[in-house]
Amino acid sequence: WKMNEGMYTFPTIKFSAMERDQRHEKQFKLSELNVIRRYIPSAVFKQIEGGTLTYVNEMRNISTIFVSGSGVDVSTDAGAAVAHDLMKSIQKVCYSHEGTLNKFVIDDKGMLFLLVFGLPPLVHTDDPTRAVLCCLEMASIFARFKLVGKFGVTTGRSYCGVCGSVQRMEYTVLGDPVNLSARLMANAPPLGVLIDASTNQLCTREIVAEELPAIKVKGKTNPIPIYRPQLRALSEFIGVDPKGSGKVRFPWYDRNPSMSGSTEEAVVHKTLKENVAQLCSLTGWEGIAKVQRLMGGEAPAGLHKQPAIVPSYPTPSEPRSRPPAESPFAAGGQLVIEGNTGFGKVELAEHIVLHAAQEFYMLPVFGTMGPRILDLDRVCVELLRSTLGVFRHIDSSTPESDTEAVAQILRHDTADAVGLVKEVLGGTLDEERRKSVLKPFADLITSLLEILRRKTAVLVVLQLEFGTNLFPKTLEHFVPFWSIVSSIGHLAEPSTQPGEKPVVVALFVKESDRSHPFVRRAIQNRCHIELRELSEASCIDYMAAYMRGSPDLIPLQLQTFISKLSLGNPLYIRETIDQLINNDFIKIVKDANGRIVHIKSHEDLESINIANWGQTAMVGNTICLLESLDPLESAVLKMSTCFEGSFTLPDLAASTCSRWAGATHFDYLRIFRAMQDLVKLGVLEVPPDSMPPPPLEGAAIRQGHTNYELPVSPPGSTAGMAVQGLYGSGHASLNRSEGSAQGGVPSTTVTAAKTLQTFEMRNVLIRKVGASMVLEAQRKVVKRQALIDRSLSRDLPARMEEVRTKRAEPHIPWYYENVLARGA
Repeated sequence: WKMNEGMYTFPTIKFSAMERDQRHEKQFKLSELNVIRRYIPSAVFKQIEGGTLTYVNEMRNISTIFVSGSGVDVSTDAGAAVAHDLMKSIQKVCYSHEGTLNKFVIDDKGMLFLLVFGLPPLVHTDDPTRAVLCCLEMASIFARFKLVGKFGVTTGRSYCGVCGSVQRMEYTVLGDPVNLSARLMANAPPLGVLIDASTNQLCTREIVAEELPAIKVKGKTNPIPIYRPQLRALSEFIGVDPKGSGKVRFPWYDRNPSMSGSTEEAVVHKTLKENVAQLCSLTGWEGIAKVQRLMGGEAPAGLHKQPAIVPSYPTPSEPRSRPPAESPFAAGGQLVIEGNTGFGKVELAEHIVLHAAQEFYMLPVFGTMGPRILDLDRVCVELLRSTLGVFRHIDSSTPESDTEAVAQILRHDTADAVGLVKEVLGGTLDEERRKSVLKPFADLITSLLEILRRKTAVLVVLQLEFGTNLFPKTLEHFVPFWSIVSSIGHLAEPSTQPGEKPVVVALFVKESDRSHPFVRRAIQNRCHIELRELSEASCIDYMAAYMRGSPDLIPLQLQTFISKLSLGNPLYIRETIDQLINNDFIKIVKDANGRIVHIKSHEDLESINIANWGQTAMVGNTICLLESLDPLESAVLKMSTCFEGSFTLPDLAASTCSRWAGATHFDYLRIFRAMQDLVKLGVLEVPPDSMPPPPLEGAAIRQGHTNYELPVSPPGSTAGMAVQGLYGSGHASLNRSEGSAQGGVPSTTVTAAKTLQTFEMRNVLIRKVGASMVLEAQRKVVKRQALIDRSLSRDLPARMEEVRTKRAEPHIPWYYENVLARGA
């Protein structure tokens, strides 16, 4: 059936259909949604709750796991009980790694599970690593149940959204990576895990994979490379080498997110040391300037060009140099350095450790936690092994066995301590035991440090990485970290006992707890450093240092693009340059001596699809930021990416709650509130020349036959600005006038506001990443409805006023006109 466009228009049909839509009568009310919460994926539930279900359909990078289970007859009571226990165990493992169990099927052929990492709202930059770790843990569960399990893991861009008809819909994932995951599962050996090349490339160094012969799978012409993953063996030592070489091994070398598991260890160490040297050599960087103030000046020349080595023991009675009297390195104290991921915390930590060791003869002890909630016991292992490493560096007679070393050092009441050490090093702690063991283990480490400080000065480095999931419920898992800070932190006070050396406790966190006594004391002593983004000049200097060239050789277009995209984050600058070079968007020309003589960049850098750099921290962190928003804020952000320049509140509202289709002021207020929240977060910006005019005072909107009086809002209020956004420039506002003396017929006059508040999205990174998650059909709807709304706002009020004017005129039928004419 073809609509008669001469008689009807699309807005007319749409409004008529919406007016007669009775589906809302059969829908759950908001107060009743919790009843079905456990049956609906969290991503869908949040969108239903926020009224933004349209934007639940997305394209995103995810890690997909297909699991096949067999060996149990589910048709029997005993088999059904086993299958039920298996499902509960798999759910527990999946949720502990913060993944999503999308679906599970049990029939006479066995059991099939689909797990996904990267679905909203639980998104992380290390989702491929989490997926592999989850599979390895699930394999042990199948072995415990004496069942056969097969696992296939892939990573790639897939459709994530609802499928089905209005009678029944299901939230699922579709795409080539999803299909390949099922093929890998079918080819996996019993209790075996197979991963694709993309997953292998994106896994961190915690995973090492063995390349297997390529296989042919259904739907693929060429053979597919496959890999068998396994956990990397623990490092020989953490901190100071216990064998007397004096080498220092930093714990973050084994978990650096920018290095894949296939990268050789020597390359990792060389690259990370170069990063430290390049960043800490920036004279304009505020972070290194504040650290140099505490350390008493610049570091020795060539500190980061040689291997990380601490002085041999016994050290001279006097250090090479002395720190300032107010520095925590003089007599002991607290040091807190906080900042976002990539701002240089790790680089500063390595710089401080080496500087303190070389100049002050201060030996390091390490303890790091995060970013995954299952890493809680890792901080205990690192603190113990790095502390014992210092003991062995000082005294070669300290036993190599950790339990024997603890017993020899403590001497008295060692039974409980040795038992605790065995339990932690055994690696069999469950989640609850991981939390409960932290406090007694921190007390054990404190006792060891009390003994150690009588022999040498100590620098305790504590690092907490929240990860990239920004939800408060997840962050609660890391609260036990602060109990460790409380236990060890009191050692940082200047000692009153003779013969005790200074102890410095340095805390490196993404966001510190300002209410904690340790942090308050650091702030009081001016030993709290908050890292911020690099200045524009420092960005250019860092680009040149990283590319090993001169700032004059970097094209201005490239400087502007990298500065705008990286937002002054050193890690983002490195990732942007690496991706541009790897994808041939930058050409570096060198002479015969290896010196850079010319740098050529792509002509149209703005056209680069940054969203494809899913393995980078800048794209991953941006996606995590988007997922941390409320559903309405997330929908507003996605709609905003459809506009190249400025846009207004009615532009966004046109596709969700058009005022020509029965929208209320409350609908507009919700969207306006979401836009204001995004402005506070720095996602959206308000141009300086687009400030809202004073709100309409006492305006009335005519709807049907009733005049509704708008409340008088104070200038600058949310309600006032929202009303102004609704009836601003180009969007006529209707003011009620008094009825005429002839018959008291109400009339309306059209007044146009002088300006309309506009918004812009200038953050290139958020724009590119957000736009990649919007489907093309959604983008077309937003643009089309905005254009329709603008056209109606421009032309319809005048035409409606013309109609009302004609209707207000006295109407004389034609036959009366003829009679009157004859009578005259």
